[in-house]
Amino acid sequence: MKVFSGAFHYARVLNIDVCIGVVGSGMLATSLLRANMRPVWWVLLPAAAWVVYTTQSLFDAIKFGRDLTNIRLQFHREHFKVLVVVAGVVVAAWIVIAAFFRSEIAWKGGLFLCSLAALRWILLSWDKMAVGREVTAAIIYSSGVWCGPFLRKGCALSWIQYTGFSLFMLAMLLNKLMNSIMEYEPRRLQAPVSALRALSPQRVRMLVMLLSWFASLGILAFLKYGVKHRIDLRFLVGFCFLFILCAVPGIIISEESFYKKNQRYHFFAEWVFFLGIFLGFIPDYP
Repeated sequence: MKVFSGAFHYARVLNIDVCIGVVGSGMLATSLLRANMRPVWWVLLPAAAWVVYTTQSLFDAIKFGRDLTNIRLQFHREHFKVLVVVAGVVVAAWIVIAAFFRSEIAWKGGLFLCSLAALRWILLSWDKMAVGREVTAAIIYSSGVWCGPFLRKGCALSWIQYTGFSLFMLAMLLNKLMNSIMEYEPRRLQAPVSALRALSPQRVRMLVMLLSWFASLGILAFLKYGVKHRIDLRFLVGFCFLFILCAVPGIIISEESFYKKNQRYHFFAEWVFFLGIFLGFIPDYP
């Protein structure tokens, strides 16, 4: 048990869980859009996500200084120089790999992701945009994952595929808001740029629960429609995964005291995206 506990701990503080979740999310995007991505994309996508999240963690570690309660930020502050060097090496390797394999999608997607990340850091540094942290994080994560498959397939897609993307972005927003609620008391003194600054925690709780339940019910209705009309199996399984992503934040908030113990919510909120990897085993019917 200690081995598994240690592995989960370092996966969290080093943002490895984010990389694994990004791969699962990428599997959902490619499955719903029916986009066949090159192997190099599956290497560059989690690498780019790790750099973005690590840079943000380093930024927060500097901003909040010694007044830190988040173990991920504490780790980044204690190993600041090493992580800066590692992040620089990963960026250099990313550029070399993208250039060597002549991946146009990687270049376009990387430039788009960097632009969004830069805009987010500017807004957070400005410290005026109350909902900047959750909203921009959801937009960057969702756009970064889905950008490549969208570029591969173009915009001539069905309403089901666009609905899948919209639900994924909603699930990401709910996930980020849920994390902010669960971490509100320990991080209250740090006054992060958060939706909880503009709205009370109670209102954000109600918002997360309502959106979570409405989205989940809507997905269940779609699944009933899909089974009846025998739509593509990948759509059905993909929307089952979206149902889980949308339902989890509402479930965690409804049982807040239970999931706060030993920070259980981290495991369910972050590793749930790993489940998307199983979409790769769904047969690809024409």
